[in-house]
Amino acid sequence: MFKKNPFQLIRLVKMPSVIVIAALCGVLMTACDGDCNIGSTVPLTSTPLPAGGGGAQQEEAQPQTCTGRFCKYDNTGVRLDDLAENWSCVEDTATKKFWEVKSLEASSARYNLWSYALTGTTGVDCGGFLGACTPAAYVDAVNAALSEPRPCGTTKVCRIPTHSELIDLAMPTALLPSEAGKLTEREQTYLPDKKFFPDHLDGGSYCTDTIKDVGSRQVIYGVSIPANTRADAFTLYMAPVVDAGATCHTRLICE
Repeated sequence: MFKKNPFQLIRLVKMPSVIVIAALCGVLMTACDGDCNIGSTVPLTSTPLPAGGGGAQQEEAQPQTCTGRFCKYDNTGVRLDDLAENWSCVEDTATKKFWEVKSLEASSARYNLWSYALTGTTGVDCGGFLGACTPAAYVDAVNAALSEPRPCGTTKVCRIPTHSELIDLAMPTALLPSEAGKLTEREQTYLPDKKFFPDHLDGGSYCTDTIKDVGSRQVIYGVSIPANTRADAFTLYMAPVVDAGATCHTRLICE
């Protein structure tokens, strides 16, 4: 380029250093053709320009794994991307609990519509997978992993949750920990997040640990909670004492 003008190089050297640096940067940008993200550790994907539009090409980061309160896991204990379509376990990062996600297939012992009772057989149905349709029998079957793997991996043993644990699963993070007695702002119902718990039954009653709870209770989601209710008083509305023969559905904690 300097053959046509032998004095160009001399004039360039005598220019202020700022101009020299700017000229060098222009050469480098031309050499890398406008894409100089060499050494970047963040995977980028190009967003197509709108039809007929101009302007610079936009870039956005790929979806990240577990970006919110809940994280998906498979039955080997591996954490999955938020966009995963098949998962069997969810971690609640607000309470550090790992929860079973039920199957939507009647061919599974963990089918979400199977029902259980502490005593009696009226109204229960567990698909013939258990000798007795009791919560305890279901826990034993899941942990034995004879027909299918444990939902959260082989290292996590599953159990029936307490009523307060089941309630906390549906409470917004702002009301946790519930023991702090925070107040609700308005009347509403509280349900587990359907994006992570598509198996949830809005009108269903869920079995609780009768030993830790000191009595037979069931958690009923979808009950309207009045405004200005203390978070630690949700039990009065969502976890009534029931007869031991009352049927319930299960959702296990695995730890």
